[in-house]
Amino acid sequence: MKSIDFGYKEHNDCRTLTVEQVAGLQPQDYVGKIQAKVVWLQDGSKTVNVYGKPLELKESHVADHTGKIRLSLWAEIIGQVEQGKSYVLENLSVREEGELYLTTTKTTTIRVSEEEVEVPESVAMLRLQVKQHKQEQEVEQEGLTTVQRPVCGVKLADQWQ
Repeated sequence: MKSIDFGYKEHNDCRTLTVEQVAGLQPQDYVGKIQAKVVWLQDGSKTVNVYGKPLELKESHVADHTGKIRLSLWAEIIGQVEQGKSYVLENLSVREEGELYLTTTKTTTIRVSEEEVEVPESVAMLRLQVKQHKQEQEVEQEGLTTVQRPVCGVKLADQWQ
């Protein structure tokens, strides 16, 4: 009898990823778990209309020993994080707007990490761009007025034809 070895590759939701591993993912990929420290938190938040519904958005940067990445925090998740604290974040999504970044989802959970995440000064000093949302613009077409606004961190679920 011949033995065949089927290689096993852990799925992203089965293990804790590092920032470096997240940077190797593709837009729309799912991140099951990441442990990181909030090294920057935007002052205040913005209200952004997403498909006619106002949602609160706050940008942050999270880091671990392998790197730093932008994290968009949405709605009630915003009040759950503080700059300088370490967290275990679960059920995130990867997006791309000039660079890869993470965004919270409806199923994201955040809890304070039992261990502080050590972030080398060389990683903490890395510069990341914070994308500014473009202003709303109205577009008139065949008697209809549509307000268009680019929004990061939101996946199109359905579109009217």
